[in-house]
This record gives sequence, structure tokens and C-alpha cells, in this order.
Amino acid sequence: MLKSKTLCLVFQLKLAKHYKSEKAIINSFCPGSVHTGMTNGLPVCLRIPVAVMNHLKAQAPNKAGWNALNVLVLVGVGSLGRLMVDMEIGEPPDFVKSEEGQRLQTMLWN
Repeated sequence: MLKSKTLCLVFQLKLAKHYKSEKAIINSFCPGSVHTGMTNGLPVCLRIPVAVMNHLKAQAPNKAGWNALNVLVLVGVGSLGRLMVDMEIGEPPDFVKSEEGQRLQTMLWN
């Protein structure tokens, strides 16, 4: 099953192919795991493991915000249509680059 973030990424990559970087720089970014209060509504049996993972791996919301700012302001025209991961240009998942992912790009665009 495809997730909404994957669908957004696939569409964004197709959209970027239709624009020149002088008009707009179209990128996606993934800040990774961010420690927020979104898990507060989970049942306790899930909240505890998630809290442990957040403590070990998640970054603070203000640091995650720097990822967004980097994509908006600092990254240049060479990044058009790319996925930014932790302040670096990353590669999209294998599915996105696959034939099936390319067909999905066309289907979403149409």
C-alpha cells in the first residue's frame, strides 16, 4: 500500500520536470523523526515504545524546522525536483525510480 508521502513525492518529481529552475525550485524534504506531541493520544502500550524511540532518534522540532528553511532558502537551482533529507540532497526510494513508480507519476499527472 502506498503512503501519502510517497504519492506526494512522486507527484512533486513529475511537477518539477515541467518547470525551469528560474521560475520555481520544487523540492520535497523529510526531516526524519521529530519529537512532537502527536503521539500523546496513542494507547499507553504504544506510547511507551514510541517515547523510547523518540528519545533515542527523534530531533527537536526547531532542528526539523531548519530542514524546511534549508529547502526554502538555501538550496539552489541544482536541487530542482530533489528530495532533501537532513539538510542534504537525498535519493528517492527505489520504488519511485522503478518502472511502476514512473507509471504512477504519469497516472497522477494525468
